[in-house]
Amino acid sequence: EGQKINIGLSMQDPSETIMVSEEVLVKSRLDDFGLTKSDIAKICQAALNGKSLSSALQPKTAEGLLKYIFGVEGLREFCLSLQKVKYKPFSKTNLEGVLDAVNGRKIMFQMVDLACAATAPQPKSKIGEAKRQFIEQSKQPSLFPEWDKEDRVVLEYKNALESAECWYVIVSIDEDNVVCCELSRPKSVVDDKFLGFHERVQVFKYGEFALDDIEDAEDTEDAFEIKPSITKK
Repeated sequence: EGQKINIGLSMQDPSETIMVSEEVLVKSRLDDFGLTKSDIAKICQAALNGKSLSSALQPKTAEGLLKYIFGVEGLREFCLSLQKVKYKPFSKTNLEGVLDAVNGRKIMFQMVDLACAATAPQPKSKIGEAKRQFIEQSKQPSLFPEWDKEDRVVLEYKNALESAECWYVIVSIDEDNVVCCELSRPKSVVDDKFLGFHERVQVFKYGEFALDDIEDAEDTEDAFEIKPSITKK
């Protein structure tokens, strides 16, 4: 507990959170989701673009809302363009993200106080009851009677969404626009905060994120279009 394991994973707390931080292991784990570090960088940049659209004349909540809106858009716009893994967008009780029904995973976007830190990241805004249930009910089986074909399709999608593992692209942006990011799977929610994580994949630790990470080294033909960053005046 609290010690590194020789395969590059470490346990963060008594609940044995799997910490993935070594470069080669991070890349391998992201590949399981059909993602690369460059892909995650584009999602981070989308949130940065949202932040740049806020101004002192807007409501205090505007900056956080804009980062979330652009972050979700970036997550969806890129994941839906992937070929290796087939994602579909979902929206349920104000919960927005993408679903990989084949591999049983759903991914959402979350701004936090500080990602990739020694302590677990905590959301910048309160986690509501719907999100708490969504996280805690993941991977819970359900039993239903037989339905006709059309209803079964709807039911299968609902079951896939509710039972899929719940993952978050977790991003923090400080006052100097330093970005940290991890792809993590929370266990539960207590008092509007995450309580434990099954796994935390540290994609960009403090000082590691740079615009140079946003590049298409493999295929530039289907490049993800990055919206221009707008500077406040």
